[in-house]
Amino acid sequence: MAINIFSHPSDIAKSAIRYIAWVRGQAKPSPFKGEAMYLFMKRIIAWQRDLEWQADVIFLFVEYLKNNGGPPTDQPLTTNWADCDRRTISEFINRWLPSKVKTDTIEIQAPAVLRNWLIWCRKRNILGKEHFNELIQSLPRGKGEEIRRLQRAGELLFRLHSPVEEDGQAPDRRNIVSINHRRQPLESIEGYMKVRWIGENIVYLETREGVLVGPVLVGSELTKTLRIGNVMFVELGKYARCWKVLKSGNVYAENVIE
Repeated sequence: MAINIFSHPSDIAKSAIRYIAWVRGQAKPSPFKGEAMYLFMKRIIAWQRDLEWQADVIFLFVEYLKNNGGPPTDQPLTTNWADCDRRTISEFINRWLPSKVKTDTIEIQAPAVLRNWLIWCRKRNILGKEHFNELIQSLPRGKGEEIRRLQRAGELLFRLHSPVEEDGQAPDRRNIVSINHRRQPLESIEGYMKVRWIGENIVYLETREGVLVGPVLVGSELTKTLRIGNVMFVELGKYARCWKVLKSGNVYAENVIE
């Protein structure tokens, strides 16, 4: 990944370089007695891929710190561990990565990679106990599975307006508004909306202005994936008594988008 981690003048970057070197220095998998060569090579490839994912996540975190200060100062968001707090890591995991990276594996692996890095820093007294405890709270166990669920919700949401064939089966088109749909909706609305109620195949959403919109027809597979409080970016159109999804973006965890 073409990110120059050495150009970030901070103890975060320095600890990143040391951690990546430490991870890469760990012993390679050894063959088991009687193990077939192709199985051993398969484990070696998986081990190398895991190293690459860990390095990619850490490089991206440093890049996020370097370039997320934003105008008008264009200063780094955070320059040292002492300036890093729970919100810094939470914003990276929950909002920055989904908007910048289209590699599902990196998003899912990121919480565990950062958690292991923080533990490594704590053991070497790079992070104090109280600061470590604060940062680690933004990376609870199971966070990767939550990200996997949100990714799945985003995929299902996308299929409502841009259906794709899956496993040779045609999608259920009852919930779908085709791209070339000729009927104009009675009303339309667009923006970030929070899931307020989930039914068997419908949801009710709330806009940032506090307007309740629904029922929105999304299908049972998506309702099983969503959770109350999840936030999504959608454009909705009203047809008869129900709203349907015309466009969509990512699905986020609760409290990520205000």
